[in-house]
Order: sequence, then structure tokens, then C-alpha cells
Amino acid sequence: MIPGDPFHVFSTWNDTIHFCEWQGVGCGRKHQRVTALNLSSRGLAGSLSPHIGNLTFLRIIDLGNNTFHGTIPQHIGRLFRLQSLKLYSNFFQGELPSNLTHCLHIRIMDLRHNNLQGRIPPELGSLSNLFHLIVENNELTGTIPPSLGNLSNLGVFALSHNSLEGNIPFQLVLLSKLEYFSLAFNQLSANQFTGPIPSSIGNASRLFEIDITMNLFTGPLPMTMGNLHDLQRLFCFSNKLGVGGIEGNELMNFFNSISNCSNLQALDLAENLFRGLLPNSIANISTTTTLLTLDGNYLFGSIPVGIGNLVNLRTLALNFNMLTGSIPDSIGKIYMLEKLILNTNNISGEIPFSIGNLSRLGILTLMGNVIEGSIPSSLGNCTNLNGIHLGFNQLTGTIPSQIFGLPSLFLLFLNQNYLTGELPLEVGNLRNLGKLYISDNKLSGEIPATLGSCQVLEFLYMQGNLFKGAIPPSLKQLKGIQFLDVSLNNLSGKIPNFLGELHFQYLNLSYNMFDGEVPKEGVFENISAFSIVGNNKLCGGVNVLQLPACPTEPSFPLFFIELEGTNNKLLQPCLQKSMIHNSHMENFFKQPMGFSSDNLIGEGRYSSVYKGILESGEKIVAVKVLNLNERGAGKSFLAECEAVRNIRHRNLVKIITSCSSIDFRGNDFKALVFEFYGEREIISAATGISYNHQSSSMGIKGTVGYVAPGRIMEIVDPQVIVEEKELPNTSNNLEVSLVSILQIGVSCSAGLPSERMNARDVLNELHKIRKTYLSVGGQGDKGLGMIPSHVEAHL
Repeated sequence: MIPGDPFHVFSTWNDTIHFCEWQGVGCGRKHQRVTALNLSSRGLAGSLSPHIGNLTFLRIIDLGNNTFHGTIPQHIGRLFRLQSLKLYSNFFQGELPSNLTHCLHIRIMDLRHNNLQGRIPPELGSLSNLFHLIVENNELTGTIPPSLGNLSNLGVFALSHNSLEGNIPFQLVLLSKLEYFSLAFNQLSANQFTGPIPSSIGNASRLFEIDITMNLFTGPLPMTMGNLHDLQRLFCFSNKLGVGGIEGNELMNFFNSISNCSNLQALDLAENLFRGLLPNSIANISTTTTLLTLDGNYLFGSIPVGIGNLVNLRTLALNFNMLTGSIPDSIGKIYMLEKLILNTNNISGEIPFSIGNLSRLGILTLMGNVIEGSIPSSLGNCTNLNGIHLGFNQLTGTIPSQIFGLPSLFLLFLNQNYLTGELPLEVGNLRNLGKLYISDNKLSGEIPATLGSCQVLEFLYMQGNLFKGAIPPSLKQLKGIQFLDVSLNNLSGKIPNFLGELHFQYLNLSYNMFDGEVPKEGVFENISAFSIVGNNKLCGGVNVLQLPACPTEPSFPLFFIELEGTNNKLLQPCLQKSMIHNSHMENFFKQPMGFSSDNLIGEGRYSSVYKGILESGEKIVAVKVLNLNERGAGKSFLAECEAVRNIRHRNLVKIITSCSSIDFRGNDFKALVFEFYGEREIISAATGISYNHQSSSMGIKGTVGYVAPGRIMEIVDPQVIVEEKELPNTSNNLEVSLVSILQIGVSCSAGLPSERMNARDVLNELHKIRKTYLSVGGQGDKGLGMIPSHVEAHL
């Protein structure tokens, strides 16, 4: 009968051991008769044998919390000595045995959490010693037999979570020893308890809990409840207690009477169709009350100032009514308050600063009112807040940064207000933030990069504001993001590719000023999971978008440069005009060229110059890399970019491209790429110096790492040696010419500009050297043209 025995309870049930020593068996001391079966929570499975009726001395049966099934044997009715029957939390079916009425001494009948069906036998009313009748969480039907009113010793009556119907028999509430009365949640069928609560309930003076939740009881609430001085909990949620009384007066009269219940802890009258003025007498209920809910009614008027008297309240819910007026400052006196729920009313005025006194507050819900003014900074004192709901009001001003110091905040709803200013950088401090709703305000500025620190964020709604700029790269850290809406703003730039790497359920980028190619990966593969309408400069994307193809841009050199000590790690590509295609990625700097000391050809305050080779065309270039750790380098970089963009000069080195990007370490990287000055003649360079110094009326302005024009010849590259076949009778002349040139270089390298040769004199001296060399060596222009190969000067 009991095949399931995971703990081997019945291994001791054999003839080698006296049955009084079997596990779970209790016997009387005198006659060694079985008086108790205590086998609860043993994992037993099977059915209950009818032979249990043969144990006529049984007083206690406790088989609770197992997996017994089948029906309760009628033979239990033979156990006339039985005092306690506990079969709770099993899978018993069928009806309650009617012959349980033979168990006249039974005091406890606990059959909850089974699958029992049928009606409650009226015969149970003859069990005059019954103290606990607990049959909740079954499938019982029908009405409560009036005969149960004969259970004069009944203290606990629990019939909740069944399918019972009808009225409460008035005889039942005459039971003077009744302490716990629960008929809640009898809604599993179309039938529910109806009618008024009998006024005779006031005679059950020992009642400490009444639960009639989710039935169809009607009003009025009996004033006799004020006689229940031991009453601690009254749960009347979701009935029709506001129907049947004198409209507008039933609550006032009830609160006047219930104020006599000095031990009251919880009062739930939500969703009962109460109408009329919220009475001031609500503030007169017991100060021991911790829960007061009147939400979902039709109450109007203002919240009484006396509400501050209820100093032990932990939950105050007055939402979904028609309350007006302002939130009283006295709310700040309820220091124990954990939940303040006032949403969906017509409450006006400002949020009182005193709300900051509620240091235990965890949930603040004021949405759907007409509250105005600013958000009080004192909310920063409520360090236990995990939910702030202030949406759909008329709040103005900026979002106080103090809110972003709340360590436990998970929900922040500020949507549909008139908030201005920027989203504070401190938003990144909310490491537990899961939902942020700031849509439909007048917030401006850029989306703060610190938002990427909110790594548990799942819902981010920012639409309908004035945000500008690009989507910050830091948002790629939001690995748990599911919904992102930044529509109806002034955002610009490219749609970041990393958005396709996040696991969105929906992404809305519509009605901004995004441009460029739409990504094709991730969320962008599912047309129903994202929106980009209203961005007229977008192109590409999946075919179903029917966007124009992205234009093919001329290729610009893409280069990767080796940093010293980085073990061949590459920088991110730097692009002129930020336009490049993957097909051009083969154009990178040849190795081992790169940012190593071997390729360093000059240094200044803000930058260093390196030589490199572009694979495309074998072009040698000079790369000027800024030291961004030097203060002012970034600003000077912008100035130099502006200068080279606007200045044209026959002797200025041509700029190929500029670069502003990040390296693989995530650090800023800025550089300028110039033509390498290795094939120009010294005289041509000197002519440029002379022009700058003597012929041009425009002075040269300082730029990043600027060196005075007289020092342009100080950077000498000894590596570039052009093999040249020496001709006879030229060695001595060449040596003299080189010495003369080097003397000019030394003179031009003097520390003070006043001690250097005049640029025009330099030019004249070089012409003389050339003339002498040609007249002696007879090499013509060919020989002179090779001089830069030995003393190559670079800008």
C-alpha cells in the first residue's frame, strides 16, 4: 500500500522488533497499545489502508507532508478515541468521510492542501470538542452548513481557497471562542460568498484574524467589529463592502468603531467600491497598525494631516482613488514607513521635503497625479529606496544628483514630466539600476558615458527629450539591456555597430539625426525588433529596410602602427574623414616600421615624429604622434589641424591625413601624417626658410611641438644611404663641400636665434658650395642632386 519509502521508515517494521519500537509508532505506557502514528514529512507515497480502522486506541494520526493519494478511508470513523487527524499536504481525493462524526473526541482536523471535493458534511457540527477545522486549499463546493455553529469550542476556522458559496451562517459568528476566521479566495468557480458580514461577528470576542479576501461580501461593515478588542488583522480585499451602506458614511462610522481595536496591526479594505470622503478618523486607528490599504476605491478629499499619528505604519496604500490636495508634511513623521503608494489620484502641490525623514522607505509611488515643483534633494537620505515612481506628473527643475547616491535603487521612473537640464554624470553610481524611465521630459545635453556603468540595466527609455550628440561607446557594457528607446531626440552620428552585439528585445532609434550605414547584425536582422524611421541620412542595412545603398568613398590610407613594447599589438585604424572600407585594410604600415625608438626622427614638447612606410605605393611618410599626457596637447592638435587645413605654401610639407582615434588599450590617440622630406634638395629647403624669414610678410604661428624655422635642419637620418659609384677626382672636393654644409648646419643650430646665420646668407653660402663643387668635380646637377642622400634633412 505504501511503495514509496525513501528514508526506509518501514525497515524497522518487522517481527524481530516490538511494534512499539517501530519508527513513527507510539504506544501507551500501560497496555502497550498503538496510540500514535507520527510519520509526517517522510516522503511516503501510496494509499492509506482501510486496516487503520483496526487501531482502535489511536489518538493521533499525523501523515502530513507526504504524497499519499486515493480517498480517506471511511474506517477512520471507527477510531472513537481519535483526537488529532493531520493529513495536510498530500494528494487525497474524494469527499470528507461523513462517519468522522463518530470521532467525538477529535480536536484537530487539518486536511488542507489536498484535492478533496464535494460538500462539507453537516454531521461535522456534532463534533463539540473540535477546536481546529482547517480544510483550505481544496476543491470543496456548496455552502457552509449552519450546523457548524454548534462547534462551541471552535477556535480556528479556515475554509479559504475552495469553491464555496453562499452566506456566512450567523450561527457561526456567535462562536465565542473563535480566534481565526478565514474564507478568503473562494473564487475558483463562478460561485462566491455573498451577502453582508453578520453583525453578530462582534460576539466572537476572541477573534484575532478575519480574512474574507476576494469574495462578494457586501456592506455595510458591521460596527460591532469595534467589540473585537483582540483583533489584529482584518483582510477584506476585493469584495463589495462599499455597496449596501449609506454612501459616504460607512467608512467614517467604521473607522470610528474600529479605533477601539487597540491591537490592530493590519487593515486591508482595498477594492471594495467604497465611495465618499476619506474620513479624518482614519488617523484614529491604533498606533500599532503596520498596514493600511484603501486602494482601488472611489474616495475623494485630501490625506488627513493626522496620518502622521500612525507612527508604526510600514505600508500606506491609497492609490487608485480620487484624492486631491497635497501630501501633508506630517508624512515625514511615519519613520517606520517602507511603502508609500499614492499613485493615480489627483494629488497636487509639491513633494514635501520631510519625506527625506523616511530612512526606511523602500518604495515611493506617486505617479499619475498633478504634483508640481522640483524633486526634493532630501530623497537622497532615503538610502533604502529601491523604487521611485514619479512619472506622469508636472515636476519641473533638474534631477537632483542626490538620487544617484541611492545604492539599492533598482527602479527610477521620472517619465512624462517637465524636467530640464542634463542627466547627471552620477547616474553611473546606480550599479543596481534595472529600469530607468526618463522619457518625455525636456532633458538636454549628451547621453552621459557613465551610464555604461549601470551594467544590470534592462529597460532604458529616454525618448522624447532634447538629447544630442552620439550614442556613447560605453553603452556596449550594458550586457543585460533588453529595451532601449532614444527616439524623438537630436542624437547624431553613426549608429554604433556594438548595438548589434547586445541582446535587445526592442531598439528604437527613430526620429533623430543619425547618418551613415545601418548595421546588419544582431537586432538589426529582425525588422520587427527595431525602428530607425525619421533618420533621413541612413543607408544600407538589411534589404527589407529599402534604404539607399551607401556611397562608395575613395580609399584613404588605412594604417596600423606598431607601438614600442606592445609586442606587435596594433592601433585602431585612423582615417581621413573617418571614411574607410574593410577592403582597404591591406594598406597598413610595413613591419618592423612603427613607433619604436629605431624609427624616431624627432621630438618636441607635445609630440614625437616617426618614419613609416605605407604598403600602398611603398610611400614613406612621417607620422607626428601627440603626447596627450602633456597638458594642452589636445588643444594644440586642433589648432594645428585648422592651420594645415587653411594654409597653402610652396615649401610647407604636404599633410596626407590626420588621425583622432583610440588605441587597443582604449587610450586616446592623435597623429598627423606628412609626406616624408627625404627627396628634397637642401637648397630647396633652404629656399623655403629664406622665403619664410625674408620674403613673406606673414609670421609663422606656434603649433603643436613647433620648432623655430631655423632648426629645420637639425633632424638628420643617418639610415638612408644611397649607394653611389664615386667618380675620379671628386673625393676631396666632396669632403670640402660636406664640411662647409655641416658648418652651416652647426651655425643654424645655435641655441639663441640671434647667434644663427641669416637665412638669406645660408642660401647664398649653399649656392657658392654648389658652384665650387660643380666647377671642380664636373659632375653637373647630377652630383649635387645626390647630396641630400648623405645628409638628408626632414621637416
